[in-house]
Amino acid sequence: MPQRRRWATAYKFEIVSAHGRLLPLKADPPCPRAQTCGPANASRIAPAVSPTPAPRWPRAAARQSADAPLSIYEVHVGSWRRGDNDGFYDWDRLAAELPSYAASLGFTHVELMPIAEHPYDPSWGYQCLGLFAPTARFGDAAGFARFVQACHAADLGVILDWVPAHFPTDAHGLALFDGAPLFEYADPREGFHRDWNTAIYDFGRNEVRNFLCANALYWLEVFGVDGLRVDAVASMLYRDYSRNAGEWVPNIYGGRENLEVISLLRHINGTLRALVPDAIVVAEESTAFPGVTAPPDAGGLGFHYKWNMGWMNDTLAYMHEDPVHRRWHHDKMTLRPGLRLQRKLRAAALARRGGAWQGLAAGQDAGRRVATLCQSARLLRLYVGPPGQKAAIHGPRVCANPRVAQRRSPALGAAATTRPPRRAAPAARPQPFAAPRARAAPARRQPARL
Repeated sequence: MPQRRRWATAYKFEIVSAHGRLLPLKADPPCPRAQTCGPANASRIAPAVSPTPAPRWPRAAARQSADAPLSIYEVHVGSWRRGDNDGFYDWDRLAAELPSYAASLGFTHVELMPIAEHPYDPSWGYQCLGLFAPTARFGDAAGFARFVQACHAADLGVILDWVPAHFPTDAHGLALFDGAPLFEYADPREGFHRDWNTAIYDFGRNEVRNFLCANALYWLEVFGVDGLRVDAVASMLYRDYSRNAGEWVPNIYGGRENLEVISLLRHINGTLRALVPDAIVVAEESTAFPGVTAPPDAGGLGFHYKWNMGWMNDTLAYMHEDPVHRRWHHDKMTLRPGLRLQRKLRAAALARRGGAWQGLAAGQDAGRRVATLCQSARLLRLYVGPPGQKAAIHGPRVCANPRVAQRRSPALGAAATTRPPRRAAPAARPQPFAAPRARAAPARRQPARL
């Protein structure tokens, strides 16, 4: 630690394990200010964000009530638009462009993919190491606070993707923090996620529960964020998630549900409901787990909304069918609305739209391109028309050429698509409808002689 308190001073912890082994230098887990990315991976001393707590969105209670329309523009900050020399935008430049752009499209909220410090630049940020530190890629914590206030000034709410399910095992992070499992389960059948090669928090440990609950409250109170979207809830709820028989540990009753996670989610959501009543919490949960959006005192998990992942998958499968064959697949379009009304899951209308319009990108010929754009327009009306809350990643992008879409800024995708460069016409092109060749008249058949 530095002997004098100087702003922007970098520091790490030097820890000796219980067996006397000097461990790799560790970053400060609850460091709230500008944990640097890159090779240094250090924590930094910085002034506190002022004012704290941050002012709330004046219209949050009205705009986020259960019967209020909700249309969310989901953004990956690192790729929404690129700055000079293909660098990242800072928070102030984002504040000058993103809120006005999203508001002009009629969205009510902006949702940011994880902005907590993470070690890999090209990633979408879902492997977080510094849960309390807005990533230094886009500026300091005060800049992020100004961005949130700019969104509120544009009458937009701000939702953050929050990742309490797992964390990467980088040497400078939380894994084996004191030389032994401290933040994670000790048993790899509980504490290691093979799909993502990450460690899983020990959800039954009081210190870890307080760490995660404090972090959720931190983003809402210190920065004035209006909601959280909790990532990978299904992987937290089930002990056998993505595991074969014999590779997981049952709960105390022999079941597959993670009772510690159920208790933790009820505690976090109950705390947020009590201390920040105008905030919303969304579950990214893709199973039929009961009571996801029921209040904690009614035996539910306490989320306000749940993503309707099945609606997205069914809709895309239907739209990819040839129009001639779609009449045999109408059940994909009618099942989910019926279930939503039957189960009274008002919150289940939220769906991620990432890839929907990209998956319907047209071919090269003009006729097919026009037909695909018409289908995309119908899909957009179907998406917006039914009741429920909506979310769109980078907006609904309809691109005539997928290769053009990859070279363009995602933020421009919701507007008119630029045309690809014209190619030189070939020297000779066969005519698609050539005139038939003239044929000689058939000889008249003579009648047979009797």
